[in-house]
Amino acid sequence: MRTNLKQKIAKRAAPVRALKKPAGPTIPRVLIIDDSKLARAAIRMVLEGEFEVVEAEDGEQGWKVLRGDDRIRVVITDANMPVLDGYGLIERIRQQPEEWLRRIPIVMVTSAEEKAARARALELGVTDFFNKPVYKTVFLDKVRTHMHLGQTTRKLIETSTALAAEGAIDTITQLNSQRYFLERIAQDLAYAKRHAQNLSSIFLEVDQYDELGRLHGDELTERLLCWIAEQLKETARTEDTIARMQGSRFVVTMINSGRLEAAVLGDRLRKLITSAEFMHQNTAIPITVSLCLVCVGRDPIDTVDDFLDLAERRLTRAKADGGNRMISGDTPETQMDDAIKNLVMNIDDVLQIALLDGESGNRNLARLAERAVVILELADGNLQTDMADGIRYIKAKLGKAIKDLDIG
Repeated sequence: MRTNLKQKIAKRAAPVRALKKPAGPTIPRVLIIDDSKLARAAIRMVLEGEFEVVEAEDGEQGWKVLRGDDRIRVVITDANMPVLDGYGLIERIRQQPEEWLRRIPIVMVTSAEEKAARARALELGVTDFFNKPVYKTVFLDKVRTHMHLGQTTRKLIETSTALAAEGAIDTITQLNSQRYFLERIAQDLAYAKRHAQNLSSIFLEVDQYDELGRLHGDELTERLLCWIAEQLKETARTEDTIARMQGSRFVVTMINSGRLEAAVLGDRLRKLITSAEFMHQNTAIPITVSLCLVCVGRDPIDTVDDFLDLAERRLTRAKADGGNRMISGDTPETQMDDAIKNLVMNIDDVLQIALLDGESGNRNLARLAERAVVILELADGNLQTDMADGIRYIKAKLGKAIKDLDIG
C-alpha cells in the first residue's frame, strides 16, 4: 500500500515539477554610443521596457562592445565624440568582412540643421537619422523598424551561411555556387548526350572587373556582382539555372535549348547590362560584359572539362577582341560570310524535309518555324526593325499550332 501511495504521489507531483515558467523570448538589444551621459539616459528611458540597452561613451568603446556582442541588432550613435567619432565608427563597421557587422542598422542622432554632417554620414553608410530632441513615439517607431530590419537581415545571413557551408549557394550574390554548377552540369551533360537533347550555357564575365576593384574598392565590386545577378534573374527563364563562378564570371544553363535560343538570350543580357545604369556614390559607372556560348550537339564536348575549357577559350577571345561582345563559335569573323552562304545553300535541303506530307511534315515545319522566330527576334534586336508586335503575334499563333500538334 505504501509503495502504491508513493507512486501515486510521484505521478501527481511529476506534472507540477514540469510546469516551470518557460524562458521568454530574447529581448532585442540596442547599442547607444554617446559621450553625454544625459543623452544616453534620455534614449535609455525611451527604449527600456521594450529593448535591452547597452551603452558606450565613445566610438572606440562602442566598437569593442559591438565586436564582443553579436546579439546587438541596432546601433545608435552620436556624431561628435572623443577618441573615435560617429563617422569613423560607421566607416569601420561598413568595412568589416563579417556580413552581419557590415549590414547592421546604424542610426545617427543629429539636429535637422546639420546637413553637412548628414551628407557625410550617408556617404559612409549610415542607415538613418534621429533628430534632436528625441520624441518618444517617433523614436520608438523608428527603432522598431530598424530592429525588425536588423533581425531579418541577421536571419537571412545565418540561413545563407548554412547553405554556403553546404556549398550550394554563393554567399555574395545568393545565386547557385560554382560547386553546385559543376555538379549540375555533369548531370545535365550526361542526360543531354544520353537522350540526344540540346543543352546550352551562356558564360558571362564583367569587362575590366579588376580595374574597377582597384579604382573603387571591394564595396563596389561586391555591389556590382549582386547587380549583375539581378539582371540575370530578371532576364533568364524560370527553368534556366544561374550560377556564379569565380570572380565576376557567371553562367546561365538552358536545358533543351539550342544555340539560337542561347544567342538571343545572351545578346539580350549584353544589351541590358550595357544600357542599364550601375550607380556608385551618385555616379553612373558604365559596365560592359563579354559572353560566350557552349552548346552540346554543336560543339565538340564529351566531358565537363571539355565544356569548361571551351568556355575559357571563347571568353578569353571575347575579351581580347575588346569586350562587350559575344562569341558563339570558333569560326573567325572573316569566315562568317562563307558560313552564311553555306547555310543558305542548305535551306533547300531543309525545306525538302519540312514539306513531307502528313503529320511528320507538319511537325518538321513547326520546329523550323520556331527557329525562324528566334532568328527574327535576334534580327529585331540587332537591326532595330521594330517587329516586336508582329513577332509576338506570330509566336502566339505558332504556339497554338504546336500545341494542337502535341509536340513535346
